[in-house]
Amino acid sequence: MKTYEQHPLSALFPPMPDEEYASLFDDIDQNGLRDPIVVHQGKILDGWHRYSVCKELELDRIKMVEYEGNDPVAFVKSKNFHRRHLSASQRAMIIVSLSDPTRAGRPKTGNTAMTIEDEAQAAQVNEKTIKRARAASKGTQELQDAVIAGDMTVEDAAQLAKESPAKQREAVQKKEKPKKDKPKKARGDVVSAEAYKTLQEEYDNLMMNYEAMAAELSACDAVINSKEVHEMKKLHLEINTLKASRDQWMKKSSELTRQLNYAQNKLKKYENS
Repeated sequence: MKTYEQHPLSALFPPMPDEEYASLFDDIDQNGLRDPIVVHQGKILDGWHRYSVCKELELDRIKMVEYEGNDPVAFVKSKNFHRRHLSASQRAMIIVSLSDPTRAGRPKTGNTAMTIEDEAQAAQVNEKTIKRARAASKGTQELQDAVIAGDMTVEDAAQLAKESPAKQREAVQKKEKPKKDKPKKARGDVVSAEAYKTLQEEYDNLMMNYEAMAAELSACDAVINSKEVHEMKKLHLEINTLKASRDQWMKKSSELTRQLNYAQNKLKKYENS
């Protein structure tokens, strides 16, 4: 069986947690592969974990289809953003990486890059977070991978990107989470500084989204309560009243027409008799 590599766009997303992978393994083992693997440019664009499970199970046949769209970046984003629980830093770093057209195998031109506003909207974060992610993207690949893996926030990565590559790698090694499972914290334990930063970042972005939604709601309320909308409602009521009156007159006209036809027929019979 041919061996495939993971497409760089797919590899931008962090690996599936061990618990989810184990659940996926059991499902494919019992029910087989239900969703085919999507291949693009000879590499796996979607379904890398499903493919890994199939290899472990040594399946003879693996359902594979060729990607037929024209925007692999949007495809990968739609397939992965809703499947994984990603922090604001992870979302920002991934979107900044995806906005680089060279990762999608396209030529880099002046009009292909996304604006900060576009990236913030796509990642559902504020523009400050995107700016930090852009600064972090100038650092080493290890630094960017640490953010995507959830080992570091974009705030810390943006600062480290100013340091030498050696210092960046050293900082990443210190930040990397142990591979073995950590014991669960008991209630009342102090939250680490890194966890606090992540929570603060999520809070800031939630507040930004809340304020934007509140502004939109306020604008909608202003429109609903405006003089123009009040006049439109009044006109709508008048139109409905006129329609009801029209229907009544049409019904009465129909009845009079029926009576007239009856009288005309009766008159003809009288004249012919």
